[in-house]
Amino acid sequence: MVKLIAVICLACAFSMQAFVQDNYEAFKKELTSKLGLLSAYTNMFDGDEYSDIEELDPDSLSMVIAGELAAYIENNGFRDIDIEDMPQIDYYISENDSTFRVYTVGYNSRGSAGWIPSPIIIKQEGSKQKLFDLSYLMCSFSHFYRLRDEVYLCVGYAPGWGTCRNNGICVIDFGKEDAELVPAFDGETYFSLCNSDIYFDHSHGILTIDIHYFAPYNDDENCQTFFDTYYEGLPSFSLECYTESDHTQEDMAVVLTSVFDGEKFVKPGSATGR
Repeated sequence: MVKLIAVICLACAFSMQAFVQDNYEAFKKELTSKLGLLSAYTNMFDGDEYSDIEELDPDSLSMVIAGELAAYIENNGFRDIDIEDMPQIDYYISENDSTFRVYTVGYNSRGSAGWIPSPIIIKQEGSKQKLFDLSYLMCSFSHFYRLRDEVYLCVGYAPGWGTCRNNGICVIDFGKEDAELVPAFDGETYFSLCNSDIYFDHSHGILTIDIHYFAPYNDDENCQTFFDTYYEGLPSFSLECYTESDHTQEDMAVVLTSVFDGEKFVKPGSATGR
């Protein structure tokens, strides 16, 4: 009797394994088909004939694929996902917080925007994992800085243009079921800056952004005017312009500084800033 039960259990295990494998193969086939359309869209710029996908919206398709990938991972786990044959999907661990892992679905725009990513974020909480489909943000988040509770400052690569090496910045509450963008920058939930290096001092809650090749101006007044005009959505930052003789008009640099007051980022020295 014991042997019979053991045989039945073993047969069920093999049957379940076969079902899971069949399920994955079907999922991978469907996913590969959609990824092929993204590749075809990119190859179209090489002069190949792909008249049937000329009207394709690659951004929407990337988000659809990311959503399907997120749903599969949530239902089946991510350990059996093999992306070696899927160059449009990337997987990596956060550079500063290993509890965050990121999948991105993307494509090469073949233009100045470069790589266009749609992210899925997985947060490890003990033995459990929480998955968030944030593909609509189109940013390859690489750094996650805890601000309070489950609220994090998130920074990563975003599509740029021309000589713009773009970085996306936002605050996300991962304590919410679907993750919630927090309007932590004067009501704004997300912004991006070109040619910038971003630093966060966790002990003091200070966010510092160094921007290179900022503007072709050579005095503080014009630099401030340029900033107020083109970055009017960032009044929560103080501005310091570098105009020393070793900076040419093509090599201006500025430093933006903001402080997290427990709820939002504010300008240093303000009523709630430190």
